[in-house]
Amino acid sequence: MPPHRANLVAEIGNGHPVLAFSGHEDVVDAVGDWNTEPFQLTGKYGKLYGRGTCDMKSGVAAMIIAMIELKQSEMPFKGTIRLLITLGEEVGEFGAEQLTEQGFMDDVDGLIIGEPTGYKICYAHKGSLDIKLKAMGKIAHSSMPDLGNNALQNMLDLVTLINQEIGDTEIVDPETGKFLFNFTVMQGENQVNSIPGTTEVQLNSRTLMTLAIKK
Repeated sequence: MPPHRANLVAEIGNGHPVLAFSGHEDVVDAVGDWNTEPFQLTGKYGKLYGRGTCDMKSGVAAMIIAMIELKQSEMPFKGTIRLLITLGEEVGEFGAEQLTEQGFMDDVDGLIIGEPTGYKICYAHKGSLDIKLKAMGKIAHSSMPDLGNNALQNMLDLVTLINQEIGDTEIVDPETGKFLFNFTVMQGENQVNSIPGTTEVQLNSRTLMTLAIKK
């Protein structure tokens, strides 16, 4: 768990059934061109704009307000309602991992996740698989490439092969849709006149229950 960051757990009621609501605190980076200031909440055209307003500060706010209002109403109900707000969902999912290890999911009978779904109720979701690939070569001066082994070129060849083998895969799950994968990160050396000795790429795959990866 990163220092100075924390999950939030709150609950009202007791006993079973246990209904949990889940959301995450973190958001993705403010990249790309913005028409508004990403770090300032802006109301425009009847909508709110800002970094993470949709994914998923609005969902977290709605769940917290609902919990507070339900508590204040003193409305009787059977069972327990538990709020699980986690950190690190976008990368690593270590907040959810910690709460699971601490047993907060052991007695949960149902889980509602407040991610944006276009106002549609969803009961299933693709899996997420992160893969890291590293190519090792040999550094050489760019004027003498034969003395080296270009890790970047080797990695590009591998990426091309993977795209040829998997890129045209038309596997569709009737419940969750099409199998997806994307190369998202590439890192290598930082000197333009040097044959790179190492290159690393990362890809993210959205997996399906019906897909068995054989290659």
